[in-house]
Amino acid sequence: MDILVSATLRALTSTFSSAIFQENTLKTLKFKVECVQTDNGSEFTNRFTSNRDRPTLFEQLLKQRGIQHKLIRPYNPRHNGKAERSHRKDNECFYATQRFKWLTDFKKQLKVHNR
Repeated sequence: MDILVSATLRALTSTFSSAIFQENTLKTLKFKVECVQTDNGSEFTNRFTSNRDRPTLFEQLLKQRGIQHKLIRPYNPRHNGKAERSHRKDNECFYATQRFKWLTDFKKQLKVHNR
């Protein structure tokens, strides 16, 4: 089963945040994840950085769990279409219509929205 993850996730701007997201997501799933597909953002891979040969924390954790990491073709967000559509819909239905005073307020409203 593939899980599509995009670098445009609002709260994920670093490899550490991406690794935390991965950890929390895998804990909640009731099935074994075999493959994760991401774009080529530096929070997911060092493929286009000066540290090209050094895996990110995100990649290290996937490898420890025996999960394959697929990277979409660079500069082709349509290859991550499901995730991109999901983010657009999230923005239209939730982020664009809500105002948050603080992080706990955001988390509370998100929990209510996801019921």
